[in-house]
Amino acid sequence: MKKKIHIFAPLSKHGGREIETGFIASLFQYKYNVSLISLVNYYKNSDVEIFNKIPLYSSLNKEVYHSNILIRILIFLMSIIKKKNTPLHFRLSNKLIKKIFDIEKSKIEIIESNVKKSDLIIICAQLSSNYVKEIVQIAKDNNVPTIFRTTGTIKVNDKNKDVYNWCKNVSLFLHHSESNAEKLNKYINVNYKIIDQCALYEDKLLKIIKQNEKVSTFLVLSRLSPEKQIDKVINGFNSICSKTDKLLIYGDGEEKNKLLKLASESNNIEFRGVIENKNIDSVFEESDCLIISSSEEAGPISGIESMAAGVLIISTKVGAMPERLKDYKFWYDGTQKDLERVMKQVKTINGDQLQNYSKNLRNIYKKHYSLGYLKNQYENTVGKIIREFN
Repeated sequence: MKKKIHIFAPLSKHGGREIETGFIASLFQYKYNVSLISLVNYYKNSDVEIFNKIPLYSSLNKEVYHSNILIRILIFLMSIIKKKNTPLHFRLSNKLIKKIFDIEKSKIEIIESNVKKSDLIIICAQLSSNYVKEIVQIAKDNNVPTIFRTTGTIKVNDKNKDVYNWCKNVSLFLHHSESNAEKLNKYINVNYKIIDQCALYEDKLLKIIKQNEKVSTFLVLSRLSPEKQIDKVINGFNSICSKTDKLLIYGDGEEKNKLLKLASESNNIEFRGVIENKNIDSVFEESDCLIISSSEEAGPISGIESMAAGVLIISTKVGAMPERLKDYKFWYDGTQKDLERVMKQVKTINGDQLQNYSKNLRNIYKKHYSLGYLKNQYENTVGKIIREFN
C-alpha cells in the first residue's frame, strides 16, 4: 500500500510558494498518495497545478464548508441577498458565520483528521503562517514526521524566539540557503537541509540562445510589493537609460498603481502584468538583464530562471542569491545610487563578455539547480524520513 503524504501550505493564485508547492506535490504523487490542503482559500487556477492536476487538492475553508450542511445553507441564503463573484466557501470569513459556528475549531479538527491518516506531513510556509504551529503539534502527538519547507525570510530574534519553540518538534527543515537556516538555528537548534529551487520549465529556458551585443532591456519579474523595492528600479532606470533602453516589469501586487504613476512619464517602461509560467521563456528571450531589488527573499525563483536562461543578473545580496552566485560581480547595496552604478556598468559590457557571463550562469544552473538534481534531493530526503518513522 502506498504511503500517505499530506501537504499543507497557504496558497493563493500566483507566486513562488504556489509553484514550489506544486512542484513538490508533482514529484511524489505517483509514488505516494499525495493530498494538498491550502491554509487559506482554494483557487482552481492556482500555479500549484502547473505541472499536474493534484487529485486531492482542497483548502481548510472548502473542507469546513462541505462538512456542515447548516453552514452551506446559511451561506447560500447570504449569497442570494448579497451576490459576489467568488466561490461560496470564501464566505467562511464572514463575521456572522464565525459567530454562529466555531470555524477555527472545525479547521483544527480537519487538520487533525488528515494528519492522523498520514505517514508524512510536508508544510510549505513561513514560520509565522497560520496553523503551522498546530499542525506540527498534532503531528508530534500522533508520531507523524514533519518536513517544513520555509518559503520566506525567517525572522527569529531575541525578543520573539520563545514563540518558535514548537520548531523543535519539526523532523526536518528544508531551507533555500545557509543564511536563512542560520536565522533560525542561531536561536533554536533544529535539523535542517539545504534544497534550493529549480527552473520548472528549464527545458525551454536552456534552449534560449543569447546573442545580444549589449545590455539594453532590463527585466523585473516580481510581486509588486514594498519589500521588492521596484520604485528604486524605476527611478534608477529613468536616471541612466538611453532612448533605446527598455524596462519590462512583470507581476502584480498592492504597489501596482503607485508604480504605474511613478513610471507614467516614461515611454521606456512597460508593465506587462502576470506572465503564465509556461511562457516564462518568452520573457527571458526578450531581456538582457534581470534586476532583483528585494530587501528580503528566500530565493527568489526568478534568479534561478535567469541563470537557466543565461540572462545577466543585477541583485541585492538577498535570500539565496549570494550562495547561488559566489564570486559574482554585479551586486548592489539596495540603494538607488548603487543600482545606477551597476546598471551603468553592465551597459558597458560587450557582446563577447555577455556570451561568457551567459555561459557561466547556465553552467552553474546545470551543475547545482537542475530539475533532475533537485528531484534526487527531494526523493532521497523524503524517502529517508519515511523509512526512519515507519
